[in-house]
Amino acid sequence: MRPMKHKPIYRWSVAIVTVALISGGGLAYAHSGATGIVKQRMDMMKGMGATMKVIAGMLRGKSPYDAERVRQLATEMQEHAGHIPMMFPEGTEKAPSEAKTTIWSDPEGFAKSAKALGDYAGTLATNASDQNIAKAAFREIGQTCKSCHTDYRVKK
Repeated sequence: MRPMKHKPIYRWSVAIVTVALISGGGLAYAHSGATGIVKQRMDMMKGMGATMKVIAGMLRGKSPYDAERVRQLATEMQEHAGHIPMMFPEGTEKAPSEAKTTIWSDPEGFAKSAKALGDYAGTLATNASDQNIAKAAFREIGQTCKSCHTDYRVKK
């Protein structure tokens, strides 16, 4: 019997669900009513937020700095960033989605923001052993997230 080959979207979806289950199911409550691709993208974004908190804790000295863990998390973030534009097909802007319609009226700008996130995450992954560069890349990631949320996410 041949082993099953899974598409990349399946692999990261499994990872997101695993994180949700490990974290006590908080994602399910926060995203009640979301289904399909909307739930997948909400879970992915929530997972990236959790990743940001872990890296921030290390960079701020609240937990021991582990360059290999930062590299791993940044690489995962870079991979997720590459999937972001695909996670917002037309017709998925209705509640409980937090997406602004600007995503679909400015797809080039949205894709550019996702690419910037991926590029900065790649810089962080590549330079995780140099905390000064890592901090600078992490700041850029944070600014990119903030800017994208301002432009493309409905304020909570």
